[in-house]
Amino acid sequence: MERCPSGLRCRPGTSVWGRLHRGFESLPFRFSVDGFFMDNIPVFMSSDNNFAPFVATTMASILKNTEAFIDFYVLDCGISNKNKKKIQNTYKYFKNFNIEFLHIDANRDFADFPEMKYISKAMYSRFLIPKLKPELNKAIYTDIDVAFTGDILRLYEINLENHIIGAVPIYRQNEIAEFLHQIKERLELENIYDILMSGLLLIDCEKWNEANVTDELLSLTTKLAKENKLIFPDMDVLNKYFGTNYKHLDKCFCIIPKTLKSNFTSKEIDNLIANQVICHFAGGGKWKPWNNKHLEGAQYFWKCVKYTDFQNEIQNIHRNFVIKSFFYNIFNFFKPYFRRGKNFIKNQIILKIKNYNS
Repeated sequence: MERCPSGLRCRPGTSVWGRLHRGFESLPFRFSVDGFFMDNIPVFMSSDNNFAPFVATTMASILKNTEAFIDFYVLDCGISNKNKKKIQNTYKYFKNFNIEFLHIDANRDFADFPEMKYISKAMYSRFLIPKLKPELNKAIYTDIDVAFTGDILRLYEINLENHIIGAVPIYRQNEIAEFLHQIKERLELENIYDILMSGLLLIDCEKWNEANVTDELLSLTTKLAKENKLIFPDMDVLNKYFGTNYKHLDKCFCIIPKTLKSNFTSKEIDNLIANQVICHFAGGGKWKPWNNKHLEGAQYFWKCVKYTDFQNEIQNIHRNFVIKSFFYNIFNFFKPYFRRGKNFIKNQIILKIKNYNS
């Protein structure tokens, strides 16, 4: 709600004062619930050219669910000019944002750092955020395999209580206890209950820079890589550095649909979904909504696709995955028969050789 000059509280944008503010959307401030000027909400994302469409879908999901003004900063690890233009064309659907691309040479800056199968070296660019924009007091980093379903303002206005970052701890300890214990032992952490997920970070940029966290994280990454201790690199490094010393955010900021049924009752699931702000599609392949329209929560993603200029590209990605999966399944179905046939031919050849030699 806005504080109007008269002192009355009005729905944002509906008062004369609010409409006047909306007419100056390019100005770097907005109204808070208390009627004071506040900074826009800075939101950072990272991508190379392959994942550019999902920068746009993430932006759309954020903008669709808030009246706040968003300053998007895209950590650009090789996005083509064509795709940058398409991302910028989100202006056709929403007006409450600015966008800036920050060039990152991931192959140069993170040359000796390991990659994952589904994640490139772009993952490390989140370590640079407060240094790239030191004038910011506070910032949000989000992965782009997500769909916001609630107001990002709920996240931004959380008090970090003197912590440098806020993050959501892994909440499915019973389901993946062995996996979490492996992380704990490998990184020598205190316990499994404070292991954070690195896909969403609420950052106090001032405290981060005062503590020289960027340089510390980069040095730690080099050390852990040499020791072969990095399996989930960005997450491993953040957990090793911060340990338990971070603001634990509510799980509503990282709901992973595929994990709900094995960790919560039906009533708990209903409450979680009703309160969720971010739906996170963790995992690769069939666990991404652009590949699998039948995935739980995929509807949140696909509702946002229509607010982007990547509709055809995303439909093609989905179609190609379905075709690939179809032939893969056929191959797996006939694989045992191929193996039997191969063994039969092999045995016949051996038999022929034996008969010939005898």
